[in-house]
Amino acid sequence: RAEAYLDTLTGLANRRYFDLHVKQLLEADEPLVHGALLFFEISHLKEINDQKGFRVVDHLLIESGQIIKTLVAESGNPEAFAARMSGNTFAAFFAGIDQDKARQLASHLSHNLTGLHERGMTPFSDVGHIGGAMYHGQRLNNWLSEVDLALRTAQSEGPNTMHFFTPQEASGMGAW
Repeated sequence: RAEAYLDTLTGLANRRYFDLHVKQLLEADEPLVHGALLFFEISHLKEINDQKGFRVVDHLLIESGQIIKTLVAESGNPEAFAARMSGNTFAAFFAGIDQDKARQLASHLSHNLTGLHERGMTPFSDVGHIGGAMYHGQRLNNWLSEVDLALRTAQSEGPNTMHFFTPQEASGMGAW
């Protein structure tokens, strides 16, 4: 049964666990008041697979998962966890932290991820991008949309960038 909530390659939680666990935290008797969500997306995964093969890609995904797992463990946040959301996208959830701490964690994550290129894990110096969004009482779908928009904005800003969603960016999102 535990395998239903586990990404077998990285050992992280999977998308199913992520959705269920975050929803439970938001709907708890003492619901989440504030927190942060970071998405990290590895760049050039298809090109690496075409050039180097799936074993190299798997190793890159495992190492990326380890980096985000270490970040969560070292955060000292007992409710924090990491998940592999899809093929090249990872998430880190942190309960009860403010934006300054979230930005520190994202910066630390960014620094460690660029090390993947330095260690030869990827031939591309553009390792990936990080998007972040703070929880401020919004519905889960809206929070996920905010962090996704932040990730897409980081991608448009250049290699190895991170971007945090700001409420001013919400004007074009609409209410669902």
